[in-house]
Amino acid sequence: PRVEKGPGLALALFVNGLVLLNQGEETTTRSVIEECVNLSRELGYRWIQTMALISLGNVALGLGDFAEAKNWFVEALSVGQDMGDHRAIAGALNNLGEVARIQGDYAEADVYYKKSEALFKKADEEPQLARLSHSLGYVARHQGDLERAVALFQESLTMFRKVGNNRGIAECLAGLAD
Repeated sequence: PRVEKGPGLALALFVNGLVLLNQGEETTTRSVIEECVNLSRELGYRWIQTMALISLGNVALGLGDFAEAKNWFVEALSVGQDMGDHRAIAGALNNLGEVARIQGDYAEADVYYKKSEALFKKADEEPQLARLSHSLGYVARHQGDLERAVALFQESLTMFRKVGNNRGIAECLAGLAD
């Protein structure tokens, strides 16, 4: 059967890419998500395009290609700003913070995280706020503010427990152990 080019196909490609990403299939993920981005661009489905761009950035980040990851996140930020979508903007900013943090630029990471924090709060995105508190905990840790780091990891741990995110719980415990 012929598959129609439309939002259903774009969304299916995106979800398939996320499943592959969570299974550690970065190479396959990249091609599926790139197909999603191209289709979304062609058809003007900017929300799916933005989420797919963020996923491509996460693939590149996972593969250690920080420049490529940053490029994808900057493009996602631009599309999100064009749409006026606060969640997309916050997601792109948060991921730009991740690139900066992983590269050891904690001051730049802090700036990105704080910009995304206001937008996540506005959108009542508790799972994203939990992730953000965790990331800010590492920024505080590397800036030598151990009390703040512990408070942020504990805050994040509480939120991750509330939403049932076991991976997030484990990451907070690792942050506290550090």
